[in-house]
Amino acid sequence: MRTHALSLAAALAALAQRPFPIEVVQVEGVKEYTAAAVIAASGLKPGQTGEPKVFDAARDRLLATGLFDSVGYRYAAGPSGKGYAVTFEVNELGQLLPFQLDRLPVSTADAKAHLRKSLPLYSDRIPATQQVLDRYRAAVQELVKGADEVRVKVQSDKPGELYISFQSASSPPVVAEVHFKGNKVLTEKALQAAVAGAAVGSQYSEERFREVLSLGLKPLYDARGRVRMRITGFEVAAASGGVKGLAVTAGIDEGESYSLGTVTVEGSAESAAVVKAADLKSGEVMNFDQVKLGQERIHILFRRNGYMKVASSISQKINDKEKTVDVTYQVEPGPQFLFGKLHVKGLDLHGEHEIRRLWTLQTGKLFNADYPQFFLNRIREEGIFDSLGDTKADFALDEGARVADVILTFKAEVKKPVKDPKDQ
Repeated sequence: MRTHALSLAAALAALAQRPFPIEVVQVEGVKEYTAAAVIAASGLKPGQTGEPKVFDAARDRLLATGLFDSVGYRYAAGPSGKGYAVTFEVNELGQLLPFQLDRLPVSTADAKAHLRKSLPLYSDRIPATQQVLDRYRAAVQELVKGADEVRVKVQSDKPGELYISFQSASSPPVVAEVHFKGNKVLTEKALQAAVAGAAVGSQYSEERFREVLSLGLKPLYDARGRVRMRITGFEVAAASGGVKGLAVTAGIDEGESYSLGTVTVEGSAESAAVVKAADLKSGEVMNFDQVKLGQERIHILFRRNGYMKVASSISQKINDKEKTVDVTYQVEPGPQFLFGKLHVKGLDLHGEHEIRRLWTLQTGKLFNADYPQFFLNRIREEGIFDSLGDTKADFALDEGARVADVILTFKAEVKKPVKDPKDQ
């Protein structure tokens, strides 16, 4: 009986260790990547034999990608009861950075298409772990072949905005000249003046240079209704006249001229009066400089009615079919202030009395932010003081009481002494 019992126990143990096929593979915790891509990178496939060492190897392959803080797994009976259902629990790395190609003979767009095909786990944003950077760098190097040596660097062109640069290992070329072609509305001289400070002397990469030129040129074209202006491409050559550096020629598509469509206001019950204050005329050439001036005129209107904290933003809707741009001002008036007290500095009692006699804004009435400067201009124009020097109007706001005090500061004019003819 003892021998039979041992044989039965051994048989049960052997049966428990018998491998079963994998029926289902699942992933939990993915955000940046697809579950299908993670499963493919794990190497597990339905139908293959499953056992702990196989699952361990799959987990290790995922960890080796450098894309995850942690990877765990669990397994249970599959839907049929004749195999395993395996579930991976992944925790992706938190900081992911965009990447671009700089000074390489292929574009970032072409590189992304190549990487998407060649890498099992691809994303346009990647963590700056050594495993990931090495894998992406090797794939980019394969794409450019021996045309250039690829190196990788985490850098920033703007404060707080990091990105990963796959770039040529050779010294970066510097822009010595900027030229344009395709422009008719604006002269090359005007375009050069708009970008010279940021473009000339900078290191050249296509993406960064496109951004630099767009920032400099867009305001010029927006002021002329060319809201769809775009940079079509670049031609790069050695600078002329023996100057060390690059001559970069940017192609410009100036687009068609758009006109101003409708002007609307949100956030104010008196929208018609606010639109009138903006003083923009629908049908005229769209000029964003004038739209900004309209915003300033709206602020003046509100400040004249006691809204000392008024703020606003501008949104545009481009209608390509009609070639118009609709403009909307979103206004946040803030609290409305009343006039509090008048404070006068720099005058004697007689002068202060005269100022208070002429001042007409009454305590408790709506505060007009334009009135103090208007009052000082009137004092000067009417010549009330013989030797009036600098004058200044300041506000003191009590936001809790919603009261605005005014401080008028007067400074007597200092006359230069007349030289004695004997000293000349």
